[in-house]
Amino acid sequence: CTIAATQHQRGQGGKLRVLRWDRTKLMEFLKSDSHLRRALKAALSWDIVRKLKGQRRMLITGQVNDPVLWTEKRNVQNDNRYAAVVQNILSHPHHMELRRDELRRYRNIHHIDDEHHLWALNRCGWTLEEFERGQRLRRRDSDRGIESGDEWKISNIFGTN
Repeated sequence: CTIAATQHQRGQGGKLRVLRWDRTKLMEFLKSDSHLRRALKAALSWDIVRKLKGQRRMLITGQVNDPVLWTEKRNVQNDNRYAAVVQNILSHPHHMELRRDELRRYRNIHHIDDEHHLWALNRCGWTLEEFERGQRLRRRDSDRGIESGDEWKISNIFGTN
């Protein structure tokens, strides 16, 4: 764990720290401390709920000028986020069997259909057959993992770079 940024808040008596964890190390650490794991899950859940309520409020109050375009952008973000999750799983092939089941649950919860799943695998340089086997059959010249660009900034959050 490293401290990525700090900020002292004047007048509020507290300070803010942004921590950066290697995802694999964080997952291992959370396995060893069930109380911390539950606390982190609760904090993330509340944050997600807060953000969803904020989005709903923006739509209801007319803060979004073009709801169709806004929805399209959200869908692109969701597709890219899913591809980043897939890339993270593919970067740890020795845990593929367990992660494949987690990914199926994620797909079910987030309504990721087969077409989008295949798109994400292709974006990561894998075929469906390779994914189901849990290993790459051959390397490709174009194998660079996820393409870089603004839409892949989520990969930095998940530590897949």
